[in-house]
Amino acid sequence: MPKKVDIIVKESNEIARARVVPQPTSVWEERIISHIVAKNRMDDTAFARHRISVQELANEKRLSTVQYQEVKKAVARLGHTAVEIRTGKRGLGVIPIFAIIDIDDDGNIQAEINHTLKSHYLELDREFTLLSLPEFRALTSIYSQQLYRYLSSWSGVDEKIVLLMELHILLDTPPSFRKDFRSFRKYVLEVAHREINDAAQRTPSDKTLEFEWEAIKEGQRKTVAVRFVFNIVKVRLQEKRATEAAARQERDKAEEIRSAANSCYLSYYRQLKKECTPKKRSPRCKYCNSERGLMRFRQKDLGLDLERSETK
Repeated sequence: MPKKVDIIVKESNEIARARVVPQPTSVWEERIISHIVAKNRMDDTAFARHRISVQELANEKRLSTVQYQEVKKAVARLGHTAVEIRTGKRGLGVIPIFAIIDIDDDGNIQAEINHTLKSHYLELDREFTLLSLPEFRALTSIYSQQLYRYLSSWSGVDEKIVLLMELHILLDTPPSFRKDFRSFRKYVLEVAHREINDAAQRTPSDKTLEFEWEAIKEGQRKTVAVRFVFNIVKVRLQEKRATEAAARQERDKAEEIRSAANSCYLSYYRQLKKECTPKKRSPRCKYCNSERGLMRFRQKDLGLDLERSETK
């Protein structure tokens, strides 16, 4: 039996980015789906009927009576659950997830995935998503589960910008979250960020998902999109290099202005033996008028002998 960190869920990017309808009402639905999918081998050519124990769905050694009842309700709902898959720009396909699913008195769940979804789970060789099952099982929020699957499908790139309304549609958020970004941020984004990154630290593997995020605003206040950053170390290094390059350019520009301003002042002073009247708009003249300019040094009588300095 493979180690827990090696147990993965393989699915197409289309499925990872699809909506589950109706919206799950507990974490058990997504956990059941992921555990059944993980039972399929990567070289399988058809779906088999698999059995899992309710104990496999939780991190606890034993489920409480309440949890067991929740699992039974989740099984009943999954018998009518489908995925909405986008087809083209405006098309939409709605496909039931399971051909059959049931739970017996001993807490064993038997399920077989709908054969129509074969191209999304079996013999995948491109555009697929790999999920770490132990990480996924550690998530305690429905929104965290949905974001985990969605973001995992984009983790091959450095970052992904998602329109805020697309996120609301994907997660099927209530109207209160759509009207108030602060609530959406507090109860969805921040919870998912904490749970997913904490799970990655507890169960590290080569399929681990870690991310950072930031709100993208239109103007000063309205948030219109969310930027998710995945290859954090790489992106931070790129940002650091970009910042350092910009700082070097600023230093080089400032040095060029300083050199030109001082040369201009010395030339004027040597020829006319009097102070010039700098133009306010010129960068060189602004530098001369600043506390760092040679003219200002001389005016303040700081002991700078320009003629002697020039002959040394």
